[in-house]
Amino acid sequence: MKSEVLFRGKTADGEWYYGNLYKYNEKKMSIAYISENGGEYEADVIPETVGVFTGYRALNYEKIFEGDILKSMTGRYYLVTDAGYGKWNFVDIKFEYVHSRTKSAILASWRIVDNIHDSPDFAEKYWKL
Repeated sequence: MKSEVLFRGKTADGEWYYGNLYKYNEKKMSIAYISENGGEYEADVIPETVGVFTGYRALNYEKIFEGDILKSMTGRYYLVTDAGYGKWNFVDIKFEYVHSRTKSAILASWRIVDNIHDSPDFAEKYWKL
């Protein structure tokens, strides 16, 4: 099975773009994307917001990206982090417990509720829930 390599990044004006990553240096990155009209464009993104598609999908077949916050069926919240070597950690925000092996069938029942770039106070916000 071939996995899809897809990146997302947020621009300074708050727009998210999905596509290929161009890294010019540590401070300049852009996402190359195809618009609705089929044209190819490039958007400069904030490097800290760049995340890669994990290969997993959540409820409603949504793509899970690095930095997403997921809500499990039990009501727990998890942050998706890069574990290196193409692996992903799912960190329980409240208890800081790391799940390094989560089955895609389980993730398919979880919802994406947020991401760390749209909610910089995510730890405090989701720890209380």
